[in-house]
Amino acid sequence: GSGEKAERRQGHDCGRVGYTDRAETRFGVPIRRLARRIGGFYRVAYRKVSVSTTAVAVGIRSDAAQSWGGCGSMLPSSDTSSMLDHLARELPTRPIMPHLIPLLASVALAAIIPHAPETGRNLGRVFGPDCGPDDLVSTQFAVTWHTFPGTSIFVIGDGEHLGSWDPLAAVKLEPGSYPAWRAEIGLPAGEVLSFKYAARRDSPEELEDPENIELEGGALRWVAVEGERPSGERRLYYHSGWTEPTVLWRSGGGPDWEEELPLERQGPGRAPGEWLYAVDGVGRVCAEVEWIFTDGASGRDYAPGGVPYRSRVPRALVQDGAVYDYSPAASVTPSRIEIHPDFDSVFLPDDRDIRVYLPRGYDDHPWRAYPVLYMHDGQNIFFPGGPFGCWYAEETADEEIGHARMRETIVVGIDNTAARLWEYMPPEDGGLGDLYLRLLGEELKPYIDATYRTRPGAEDTGVLGSSLGGLISLYIGWERPELFGRVGAMSPSLWLDSLVERVELEPRREGRYWLDSGTAGPSNDSMWDTYNARDGMLRNGYVLGADLEHFLDLGAMHNEAAWAARLWRPFDYLLPGSDGSNGFYGPQAVVAPVPLRGLLP
Repeated sequence: GSGEKAERRQGHDCGRVGYTDRAETRFGVPIRRLARRIGGFYRVAYRKVSVSTTAVAVGIRSDAAQSWGGCGSMLPSSDTSSMLDHLARELPTRPIMPHLIPLLASVALAAIIPHAPETGRNLGRVFGPDCGPDDLVSTQFAVTWHTFPGTSIFVIGDGEHLGSWDPLAAVKLEPGSYPAWRAEIGLPAGEVLSFKYAARRDSPEELEDPENIELEGGALRWVAVEGERPSGERRLYYHSGWTEPTVLWRSGGGPDWEEELPLERQGPGRAPGEWLYAVDGVGRVCAEVEWIFTDGASGRDYAPGGVPYRSRVPRALVQDGAVYDYSPAASVTPSRIEIHPDFDSVFLPDDRDIRVYLPRGYDDHPWRAYPVLYMHDGQNIFFPGGPFGCWYAEETADEEIGHARMRETIVVGIDNTAARLWEYMPPEDGGLGDLYLRLLGEELKPYIDATYRTRPGAEDTGVLGSSLGGLISLYIGWERPELFGRVGAMSPSLWLDSLVERVELEPRREGRYWLDSGTAGPSNDSMWDTYNARDGMLRNGYVLGADLEHFLDLGAMHNEAAWAARLWRPFDYLLPGSDGSNGFYGPQAVVAPVPLRGLLP
């Protein structure tokens, strides 16, 4: 909590200003020792602002609450008035004359110095020539902007990675080198995108307001992303008994269909009266596309639930209402859950049940192997759930896999025990997380890999949880990246802050990380704790959208219902269908079906 530590964590002006003895001691204890585990961690600083005369700006930082704009620091809104009143009495400030306020405002909001976006590092492929996060090109956005407390700087522009000009989806930059605000964002190769920088009030309530945005003046900015746009068109296959089917498709989320295309008959289907059809040109490769099939007249074939099919895989077969990126069996069995009771560990004393979700077709495709996602609080993961609710993870996985938006994945739910608090807490924070990690890495993972057809590499193995489960997921991925390369931390309990420092100051780990939070409830779902971790990882070289994703669930609280509602997001990011087909299992002792033309095996 010293000024030196603040400088390491913040990396900008706020960490370098001095701390006053009077401010620290008049609270009864030094401010750096105040309420690290309860009400936030306050830091007090002052710095001089020269505008004709000298004024002193006072800033308060709390890891648990709203942004302090100019220094990227935080203050719980409920504490703002009393704390500022107290500091106004304690710090040797000079009053700011009323006639200076408009001048200060104009200087702060007008001092915007742009930096041209720098594009470069392509993050490489893991699975092949498809359209996953690893294909995005790192592009740096930076602007110098002096801000007032409660304001942060965002970038907003074309395309999903810049928010599609939706203020609620604009990307917050990090103030590690204040007054410079920066972020590296992964963008599709070869794109030319327009954008602007903008100021937004950043309290949790104001972030929910789409009118809360002040765009910079002047013309649009443009960025030409390095590399070549993926060439080619999407090819769809379709098993149907219709004689003259067509496909209606659209991209970009618009309400109208862009085009209707006829399908060409390729040959017989799976049974008499059915044919295999194909069509090219259903949208651009790597763009997410929605489509439905028609019989050429009034008949319509929607995905289950009466919604359009929606995916970004470049080649797909639609069969019995499901999308595949390979040639499946003629009849595919649905997903199922197996339970392994009383799993024993030599590292932790309590036995626990293990619940294993096997995706569609697991028994029908013995030539396929599957990535594995380990999820904590297993009692809550699958129906009927636990005492606090249910995530319905099997339903979400079925839906996302059914559209090929998520890879066919084995999901392992690990029940918690009465020692949950300690098992899910890193040892630096006083917990037994290191022993829980050994249970996962040295006992459970080998057992699952030996029992099921898995792909055991780190790029095919993930860990995901919420609250303390999110905290332990981040710890596991950071400690053992060679085992767990896909990490999901939903509403993580980062008020236990050892990991916030580690993810910024220690060498970056390979892998793909998901962070999210809500904005509602007594602690605003620790929104700013999660932002702090995100900003530290950005300063450590991570790229938003590529190897780090952050999502702010506006209005969501800290509960199972909120996590269930957005679970599809980390599923699709950590193990997206666009990463590529799962491929073959082991030695080719079992002959796989002959792939359809243009499909992955």
